[in-house]
Amino acid sequence: MLIPPDDSGVSLSGQTGRAALHTTGAIAWRITVFFLFWGLLLVPAVLPRVWLQELGAHSPALQRFYFDGTGLLASLGACALMVRWVDRKGQVPLGFGRERVVTGLLGGLAGGAAWLAVSLGFVALLDGVAFAPRGDFGGPALGLAAVSLLLNAAVQEVITRSYVFQLLLRRAGPGWAVLVSSVLFTAMHAAVLRGGVLPAVNVFAASVLFGLVLLRTGRLWAVIAVHFAWNFLVGPVLGLAVSGQDLAEGWRVFSLRGPDWLTGGAFGIEGSLVVTLVTLAACGVVGRWKL
Repeated sequence: MLIPPDDSGVSLSGQTGRAALHTTGAIAWRITVFFLFWGLLLVPAVLPRVWLQELGAHSPALQRFYFDGTGLLASLGACALMVRWVDRKGQVPLGFGRERVVTGLLGGLAGGAAWLAVSLGFVALLDGVAFAPRGDFGGPALGLAAVSLLLNAAVQEVITRSYVFQLLLRRAGPGWAVLVSSVLFTAMHAAVLRGGVLPAVNVFAASVLFGLVLLRTGRLWAVIAVHFAWNFLVGPVLGLAVSGQDLAEGWRVFSLRGPDWLTGGAFGIEGSLVVTLVTLAACGVVGRWKL
């Protein structure tokens, strides 16, 4: 199910001299054009500034939903433009196949829940979790948060692991695809990392995990589901911070206590050393997973 690197089957690491330079240049300008397309397609979405400010003041959740939805449309549009007008010969697949859609989604949801459960379990064993319910997060708000976070996970995965990942996979090989897409994924989170080392390490490690899941399944469905499950369960369901942001509007089931290396501090559990170790272990498991 995996796509071989380049049409010749030779990865970037197997090339030398001019061939490697040519491949690197071809990848670089295509990724640059992809992000230019994405930015241009986003421009109409941010033009109604006054309306967006009013929407954010009235309902931050609806504002997030708007940006997540328009961001996904822009990223899918950029992918389509690259495939249709740039890579017309030997088109780059985008990772949205019809095979195993339900299996991928359900497996991803289960995997994301297990990833979080193991992480929280170890933090709890170190006395870092307290049962401290507070507030009320109603059904409509939970539903809106679920849809918004699903769109958010989808847009991040489409940007880093649809056209870009598949381009790198075909022309440079799986190692470069995982590495470069993870660098881009981490850079997309730079604003919320605020210079934190462990948060940055964990975001990068999570992206490596997503890349490995994509290599093993060949489709984006499981990757999006894993990403969504983690964010949705951490934020709206449990009321913990997601990348330093409160997505539960004051609602919570648990609170974290203890040193920052254990709880992640203001960044939330995603900045915990425990999550680092669990994510690295998950990468090892998925990396050795035989289909």
